[in-house]
Amino acid sequence: MIPAFEPLFINLPEIPAETLQTHGGYFGSVLRLVQQRNARPDEFQELLDQVIQNLETMPDAERLRWLELLSYIMALVYHARDATERPKLQNTIESSVRTDVHRQEIFEMRRTIADELEEKGALKNRRQVLLRQLNRRFGNVPAAVSSTIRATHDPEQLDEWLDRFATAETLDEVGIGTPV
Repeated sequence: MIPAFEPLFINLPEIPAETLQTHGGYFGSVLRLVQQRNARPDEFQELLDQVIQNLETMPDAERLRWLELLSYIMALVYHARDATERPKLQNTIESSVRTDVHRQEIFEMRRTIADELEEKGALKNRRQVLLRQLNRRFGNVPAAVSSTIRATHDPEQLDEWLDRFATAETLDEVGIGTPV
């Protein structure tokens, strides 16, 4: 026997903000922020501050739920607001959080959302530059060397190979071995 589930759909634009605030609990306040995601920058920032302060009243027993809701807010800021607004909005989130433990959790979330994407892009660029330069100077790079470069996630190692490339007269002098 397979249980039947009835999905719950809500028409968020049609729900009054007061209803979300009074009957929606903590999630309702986050939905209110989603509802106003296209508001003017100053209005959105003011509402963001109110929502964060509301989430701060959550009991410690609901810490994981707090983190989930805050991650939704961070994603909303990152994806729905203009890039020029993001630093100010992130500062609003950080300054609204009252305890050091909470602040550290926000820094970790912020890192995972923005910095992680940036770091992955920087690694990809280093790999591409190294492969392109090796191919230009030494001809077709062997598949083993190419695989090693693509499998390297250490930016310092990629930088070291790029530095060696600058003075190397042969591919072997760059020192790129096979993956471990």
